[in-house]
Amino acid sequence: MNVFQRIFIIVCVAVLASLVAFGSWGWAFGTELSTSSMSGIRGVIVWVEGSFEKELGQQRLTKDTLKGDVESQLQEAGLTLLTDLEFLETKERPMLSITINTLKHGEGYVFSVIAQLYQHVYLIKKGQDTTYPAAAWSSAGAIGILYDPEDLRSLVKEEVDAFIKAYRSANP
Repeated sequence: MNVFQRIFIIVCVAVLASLVAFGSWGWAFGTELSTSSMSGIRGVIVWVEGSFEKELGQQRLTKDTLKGDVESQLQEAGLTLLTDLEFLETKERPMLSITINTLKHGEGYVFSVIAQLYQHVYLIKKGQDTTYPAAAWSSAGAIGILYDPEDLRSLVKEEVDAFIKAYRSANP
């Protein structure tokens, strides 16, 4: 590996690390307050986003397949998946977002994975009665380099496991 390639990897990891680190500001990262915000939520919808399908779509790692994996994992853990109508009728509108970004480099992929629970919140402004989505909880996230695209499934599973654990502690 030449110097240019090493610098390129360092820059990519730094950019992905900043996306994970600054993707959710404030108290959303696994604190007691963020976990308690899950109390009473009866279910979630799942949203998978990011820039990974271009590189990993050929290995059948698409937003739809990973969304299916996450939904199965949540159901096996006993969590309820909301329908679109139930989601819209729920005042919190809880959405578990899984953000995955990858960048092909040599034989591997630089990646970042993070799970975040978004809920609708009220802004405290005079005369305003509108809700807005905000990250109410966030996993620690993961960044690094992987060589087997299937390892991404395991990383997503770990992030969802962290959500399930936090959800259960708020909803015993």
